Amino acid sequence: VTARGFNGSFANKLLVLVDGRSVYTPLYSGVYWNVQDVLLEDIDRIEVIRGPGATLWGANAVNGVINILTKSASETKGLFVSGGSGSYDRANGEIRFGRSLMENGAFRVYGKWFERNGFADVSGKTTQDAWKMLRGGVRADWELSPNSKLTLQGEAYDGEANTVYRLPSISFPYSQVLNSNSPLRGTNAVARFSTGRPDQSTWTLQLYHDWYERHDDFIGESRHTYDIDVQHNWTLSRQVNLTSGVGYRRSTDNVDSTEFSAVESPRRSFNLFNAFVQTTALLFDNRVQLTFGSKLEHNDYTGYEFQPSLRLLWALNDRHSVWSSVSRAIRTPSRGENDGRAWLYVVPPLTTANPTDLAMKVEYQGTPDFKSETLISYESGYRGNLTNRLWIDASVYYNSYNGIITGNSGSPVPPDADHPYFIIPFTPANGGSVESYGLEIAADVQVSSSVRTKMAYSYGHDNKQRDNANISAGSFYLPRHQLSLQLNTSPAKWIEIGNWVRFVDAIPEGPVPSYWTLDSRLAISLTKQLEFALIGKDLLESQHQEFQADLNNVYSEPERRIVGSFTWRY
Repeated sequence: VTARGFNGSFANKLLVLVDGRSVYTPLYSGVYWNVQDVLLEDIDRIEVIRGPGATLWGANAVNGVINILTKSASETKGLFVSGGSGSYDRANGEIRFGRSLMENGAFRVYGKWFERNGFADVSGKTTQDAWKMLRGGVRADWELSPNSKLTLQGEAYDGEANTVYRLPSISFPYSQVLNSNSPLRGTNAVARFSTGRPDQSTWTLQLYHDWYERHDDFIGESRHTYDIDVQHNWTLSRQVNLTSGVGYRRSTDNVDSTEFSAVESPRRSFNLFNAFVQTTALLFDNRVQLTFGSKLEHNDYTGYEFQPSLRLLWALNDRHSVWSSVSRAIRTPSRGENDGRAWLYVVPPLTTANPTDLAMKVEYQGTPDFKSETLISYESGYRGNLTNRLWIDASVYYNSYNGIITGNSGSPVPPDADHPYFIIPFTPANGGSVESYGLEIAADVQVSSSVRTKMAYSYGHDNKQRDNANISAGSFYLPRHQLSLQLNTSPAKWIEIGNWVRFVDAIPEGPVPSYWTLDSRLAISLTKQLEFALIGKDLLESQHQEFQADLNNVYSEPERRIVGSFTWRY
């Protein structure tokens, strides 16, 4: 999951938050997507910020931010039950109950469970990447006073995800396919208190703790993260607003070494301090909004990092506005890039690349010399209501990345008693640069009271440069064209029909061919409380490829699948 390039298993330039809790792992600066889940029924909104958001959100908010926010407990009172099964979902179920709590509060408890089959390999055979998960949680909200609110929430999950690895072997055939079972479990807890008047001054204090562990045949990790964040919003006048904040995060891990990967020290702690300030000023009869600010961070790997931004929005009238911005964002080094080791592959003996009679083990070796990757981004756009039924959002961007991760091959280490083969060290370096530019257009059309359509199109192009022409400048997989079209209709009060068509252009670096997909949903309200839905996904092909495997993963392909479900609300 990414935006504006740098796709792959290690996509690390898109920051993801769930109710203000960062869910990226410092082990490789990415997101474990197979443990991120919430009840869709409880989602209030999903904010997708395209482009850098580092001034407010900090490091890793390089190409964008996904901020998932759930509803207050006061909005989820009553009983909700849903369950279903299908060709891919063997079974799934959700339950949530909420009610008032004392005079000015409310709470909800929920549980969710699913079990899913594996996808298919290139030949169409089912792969060993099935997946199941059980999770449950609670949330409580209180209005302590007209201007003060308190939220407490917590969650726990347990499950397993199977992964297919193609791992190296020092003997013929020099690789092996391994079906690995990964136990996944974790907990998190969040406390949030806010007070003040929005037209004057407000304070927000948030604390959270997140723990997870996961283990498989490639690597194992257990991590505790503690975070405290304080923000202050101050309305200086009708034209000037000042937002500031400070925060501290401590992440402590315990990494298990395997035959294929290791770290220098099994236990290590990572500290992150941050402070930010951002000012918004309204000028020229409130037609022009000027926003500028910066975040200052200090991390254990690269020290101080400065991430400023400047944004200008001009409201042409009540319906149309244009904007421009320039921002700097950074992606800090991960634990793996700093002191990790991984067995990448084996060069067989008596080949063109290895004329000796001994195998050569290519080993990734992290280094503290690796620094942050940086981005300078220039953006401009237009937003407007062309009619009462048509909304348009269009933007263009130019991104200049520097210090992008490349790799340096060192001199072969001769065989000895500990390793009767050559070792070729492969270390990360900041040797790459990428220039990319693109166009993004989104439209929302309310055709009639019962018909709504959404369209999105993006064009992207990139130029890569690197110190060593033989080393790729990161996995900057950017499809040239992407198209999304949604059509939702409600021909009667008791029926809803939704269709979603997507096109993704080919990725020549992969290579991944272009593909079309179609998802459809038919929902019928049997009673006021009971609904039946039939959902089809990837309906145009029996299966298709969406990404290229990187490192040691063996990719699988999504298949055409159908699922039916019942939902009861009371």
